[in-house]
Amino acid sequence: MTETEKQKKAVDLAIKRMGKFIKSARLVANLGNKNNYYLTDEQQSKMIDVCNSEVANIAKSLASGCIGGSDFNFEEADEDKKAELRLQDSATDDELDEE
Repeated sequence: MTETEKQKKAVDLAIKRMGKFIKSARLVANLGNKNNYYLTDEQQSKMIDVCNSEVANIAKSLASGCIGGSDFNFEEADEDKKAELRLQDSATDDELDEE
């Protein structure tokens, strides 16, 4: 594949993926609507930390060419039964593109 073809493919995917990223970020932000949802301050803080960490990982990956990612869910894991955020393996890029 030529550099021009690689760039066209990258731009096409970037447009699709950034659209999905923005939509997903807005859906996460909707969880702040206190009329419909409730998250503890700790849960909110952990979500914000994960979001910031993932954005930093994206910047690092784009700059270095490394790939990677993670997914998360809430899990009660510690003895105090506080909700914790657990990172999991993310879906492959191909699965994300198919959505």
